[in-house]
Amino acid sequence: MVTAKRKREAEEGDGEGLEMEQGVGEVKGGATEDLLIQELLREVRGSAADEDLLEYVENLLERLHSSWKDVGGEELAAQAEGDYLHCVKNGYRIDAVPPTAFQVVGSLALGTGEEISNKISVDVAVVLPDSIFTKKDFLSHRYAGKRALYLAKLVKTMYGVKDLGKGGMRYEFFGNDERKPVVICGVPWSGKTLELRFIPCIGPAAFETHKYHPLRSNIKTPFSTLVRPKNWRKGDRVLTLKNENQERVTPLYTSSIAEDAMLMENHEALAGFVKPAGGALKDAIVLLKIWARKHNLLLEEFGMTGHFFTVLGAWVWKMKEISEHASTLQVFNLLLEGLAALDLAKGESIQNVFEAQTAMKDPPDVADFRKTFESVLVDCTGWVNLAARMPESAALVLKRCAGCTMKLLDSFLPPETKFEKLFLMKPYFGMHFDHHFQVSILKVEGELAKAFGGDFRLWTDQERLVEYIAKLALGNRIVLAHCKARKLKPQAIRKSASTQKLGVKEPELVGGVIDLFLSANSELAHSLVDVGPINTEKELCRNFRSFWGQRAQLRQFKDTSIAEAVIWDAGYKAPHLLMQRSLDEALGKNMKGMEVAMTTRETHFDFLVDSKNFLEEKGNAIKSFDKLSRMLKSIDTLPLKIETLQVASSIYRCTEPMPLKKHKLCGSRNAQENHLYKSFVPVIECFAGLEGSSRWPKNPELQRKTLTAMALHAASTLEKSFGIKCVGTQEYVDVLFDGYVFRLRFHALTGPATLTNHVISTCIKHHTAVSGLATKHAAFSNSVRIAKRWFGSHLLSPHMKQEVVELLVAEAFCNPSCLPTPASHWSGFLRFLNTTASFSWEERPMYVDVMSGELSAVEHEGNVQKLEGEFHAGNNEGKFCVATPYQLDSGYWTNEAAAADVYKNAARAAKSSLAYLDSEMRRGYDGFGGKILRVFTPNLNFYDVLLHLHPESVPLWKYFACISEGNKHGQDGSNGSRAIEDLVHLQTVKSSSDLDARSKLILGENLVTSAVEKIQEVVGKHGFVGYDEFGGTTVALSWNPSCFIPTAKLPDNDVDYVLPVQTGEGKSVYIPNVLALMKEVCGNLRGFLARVTYLS
Repeated sequence: MVTAKRKREAEEGDGEGLEMEQGVGEVKGGATEDLLIQELLREVRGSAADEDLLEYVENLLERLHSSWKDVGGEELAAQAEGDYLHCVKNGYRIDAVPPTAFQVVGSLALGTGEEISNKISVDVAVVLPDSIFTKKDFLSHRYAGKRALYLAKLVKTMYGVKDLGKGGMRYEFFGNDERKPVVICGVPWSGKTLELRFIPCIGPAAFETHKYHPLRSNIKTPFSTLVRPKNWRKGDRVLTLKNENQERVTPLYTSSIAEDAMLMENHEALAGFVKPAGGALKDAIVLLKIWARKHNLLLEEFGMTGHFFTVLGAWVWKMKEISEHASTLQVFNLLLEGLAALDLAKGESIQNVFEAQTAMKDPPDVADFRKTFESVLVDCTGWVNLAARMPESAALVLKRCAGCTMKLLDSFLPPETKFEKLFLMKPYFGMHFDHHFQVSILKVEGELAKAFGGDFRLWTDQERLVEYIAKLALGNRIVLAHCKARKLKPQAIRKSASTQKLGVKEPELVGGVIDLFLSANSELAHSLVDVGPINTEKELCRNFRSFWGQRAQLRQFKDTSIAEAVIWDAGYKAPHLLMQRSLDEALGKNMKGMEVAMTTRETHFDFLVDSKNFLEEKGNAIKSFDKLSRMLKSIDTLPLKIETLQVASSIYRCTEPMPLKKHKLCGSRNAQENHLYKSFVPVIECFAGLEGSSRWPKNPELQRKTLTAMALHAASTLEKSFGIKCVGTQEYVDVLFDGYVFRLRFHALTGPATLTNHVISTCIKHHTAVSGLATKHAAFSNSVRIAKRWFGSHLLSPHMKQEVVELLVAEAFCNPSCLPTPASHWSGFLRFLNTTASFSWEERPMYVDVMSGELSAVEHEGNVQKLEGEFHAGNNEGKFCVATPYQLDSGYWTNEAAAADVYKNAARAAKSSLAYLDSEMRRGYDGFGGKILRVFTPNLNFYDVLLHLHPESVPLWKYFACISEGNKHGQDGSNGSRAIEDLVHLQTVKSSSDLDARSKLILGENLVTSAVEKIQEVVGKHGFVGYDEFGGTTVALSWNPSCFIPTAKLPDNDVDYVLPVQTGEGKSVYIPNVLALMKEVCGNLRGFLARVTYLS
């Protein structure tokens, strides 16, 4: 990929050419984006753009065609005996005459091919001769049976052609349709692997035209379908199940054959337009496919293939009459605009744009397709629905993602960040949604157990039914319900197998669990009332009561309307728990003839995000602060009045992972005599703004002392007048009131620069912005709490300021992206991991628009340019540099010590967590509940020394569950442990009748964390020190290998920690003195350290 340095050099070195390109394209950020895109296209196209490739493939196909030998019907009839197509009788025979043609179709033929992981896919159409079919073969899977038999003959013939099959052969299923097996053949070519996909098809005249109509019934054998509950939602589209002859329609079955019949027609029509078109269209189509693949939208099982996106791209180009002089990026932008405006539920047709030279006339109306399909995109012949396999939910996901991408392209973000989000950042497969449930079909009764024979396969019918029931059950609480299709396993073909065993076998599913994804309506997700139809809609009311059973009840609402409704209990702390309860009841009642079990991942995070307790404690703290505010404002003996009192604490914005509890020794009257209490007390930061005045001393030192004197006077008044204990320092006053500690800092609202503290101003602005974000997005606070615990669990707490973590999470909620804004802590956490793992920290800082809507795009762009200039000038590469509109200093929140190691460790841990979640989620739900917390487990194999602390000395030990302590990896390879005999800093204090106990409280300072920060200062560049500040009892230390390279020069600042070593030439070189360093490390942990473990 292009590095930032190379991009800057290109911009500086080729100014004239880039300026011309910008003049043609008029693209925002043009030069950089064009350079990035051209580099990406060269990398992705690879050898697929080689002109010799197509010629090589065509030569292979000529040899294959010439080697074909006619065989009698008896040989192919023998293969039908084990055929999974049960409707093909044993002894059914065809004459395997040579195919009418082998022809390269698809992306390679159109000039839009791609090379992915040294593999190039080539689609080959195998046109079956019309002579092997009869007029009746259109019915009841006969065509599918003959197609499968003919494919077996093709496999046998391919083994007789040199080079074919050297890379292995396998059966796959076109569109995940078991009726349509295809052969994938690996062929080595110029150090690459060609994957030839042989797709059998027929000519348009193989069957009578009227049989391709979507309202026909073409399966005459009996078959069973799953019973769907009747829809009770007014205005929903209901698909036609029977035609005018009261026969059950088979649109998917008919479409699968029509798709084969029109394959060559569609290819020729598309090639006639795309091939002569300019390079910008082809490049834009390749970009569109890269974008779709990166965002998990290239789904063959739903018909969302490369061909589908190529058709859409060509159609939009034609409809919008895009200029031939447009740049690739402009064309791509317009293609996305067309996708965002696409409404496949209403039905679209490209027939009038691309006219095929087909002999079939009078195709069905789009309305006929809409009666039988959820999504409709009619092809150029007018007879095939290209979106036949696509549920409405998949079309909505595509439309929504395109719309989000449009906003990203029009945003203020720098070109490099846009490029990464568009084409490099691959989201985890569930990030398009907010909730993920897994439904297991444990038992299927009677005729429903048949997996094949109807229009829908059983497994697809189950997925559509689960999705349909979820929409009805959750109603307005969700905006989208989508079931991920379960794929069919590929079938390897063995060359040594006998002819009878070369045919395709009965298909099997890769996984049996149904993945149900939901996008929540954040405004109604917590609703405990599901409102049904009004009482005057009698039929809809009957359907509602049939769906919910005894749960349904007739209720009158505040607007005086009377409607059916379901009322849920108020004991659910989070929306996903309520959704799970609703789905459990709805699926159990309406999945007729099936036993269903369901689970969700989010419940395993619930102990980290107990929102109810956080909000209750926050409410109590707000009441206490309001009382204190009134007391402070009533003080009339201060020279200047207190005008404002503001809180700027993560506790108040609900992003603090540690639950806030009242401490009975902090102004509470409920303390018990001789009772042990925790000595550590968290503080709540608050700021008192004094009124403006021109009477301040001119000397800055006197100004600070005057401000301190006012703060101490206020503390003294609180003690004398209200009996409130206060602890004063030069910087702040700690007020112990009502069970809390409020850390009060005074500052002047106007006046000298010394008194209008920039740090305080930034704290207040950050608190205001983040609090507003938490109010706007209910899932934000919980996502931040999980993210902070994740950073702590990976021993990164001492190096990550809490504001940085809040901004990393805020990036997913504020900044434009190709994905929708998260509406659950699950999706918010996944997006946070993705950002941490994939953002190019080594090249640029992150700019987060927390103050959404307050600045214009032009102002944001100016901020970004200024920020990036300072970033590169300040040598900040490799640090977590995050900036906001109110704080443009990219290093403001970045700890200098071990900054590069923090970035590397965090990115590595985030990638590992995402990979683990991705792999485990695909395997099914069995045992996953105990596994999910492994993403909060540090890998201690990356460390060299483990320093184990006395649990009783850790301030937050047993305050809540510490989730990083369950991992023991690395300790088996230790070189032994050494116990430390010393006094222990017990983190408790005994209450008594006097005030001595209060003086022993530790206010706001985690002594272990402070000691770890000192250790990092001692170790410096020699190593990295990790610790979990949320109750961790292990401090981990890893040495930097590069620091152990002997140097001839004595370091100026590390004299005490280096060791001179004599070389063979009598010269001295210096290496780190590990013993001296470890002695200092252990000294800083004195009173906390229990033992030391050295890992091998």
